[in-house]
Amino acid sequence: MNRKVFQIGFNRCATRAIEQFFAAHGYKTAHWEFGKLAQDLQRDLSEGRQPFHNWQHVDVFTDMEFLSDTEHFEGFRHFRALYAAYPDALFILNTRNMENWIRSRIKHADGYYLTAYQHQKGYGSKNRVIDEWRRNWLRHHLDVMEFFVKHRRRQLLIWNIRRPNFSLLSRMMGQRFDPALWKQVGGAESGSPLTR
Repeated sequence: MNRKVFQIGFNRCATRAIEQFFAAHGYKTAHWEFGKLAQDLQRDLSEGRQPFHNWQHVDVFTDMEFLSDTEHFEGFRHFRALYAAYPDALFILNTRNMENWIRSRIKHADGYYLTAYQHQKGYGSKNRVIDEWRRNWLRHHLDVMEFFVKHRRRQLLIWNIRRPNFSLLSRMMGQRFDPALWKQVGGAESGSPLTR
């Protein structure tokens, strides 16, 4: 069985590209699954089961988020619970320039993501959503860095999507990863709602 890999950065940070990169190297992957990844994780955590106990055949989990007008669950924020269940896993904090990320999220799915987020939170303006996104970005990056210290640091890979460190990934996973297989996927700022 391959080592588990959990992508724990935000969406609009090459989550699909990460999934396809690992799939190209023979890993079994699950990406978003129309929100089912996040919903199953939420259910497992609330009912005290091992996270992703029905997904044991999967090696790599990306885009663990579900958003509708009434519900929102960001599975990647539960990295502590995932670490407790899978202490040998690799956790990938995928990141990019924050303001570029904000712009990408605003455009995502022709603006549907921003509108759904605003409705779900009950915010009166889109600017309030954007302010919250900036706070969440900074808070989450700090939370991850504060958790993965000392012996846990071996389990975290910070993955700048513009300058990926393929040699470090190869060392951490104990196999060679081919940089030629890293490709931009879509840049899908438009398309059907919430398609990653």
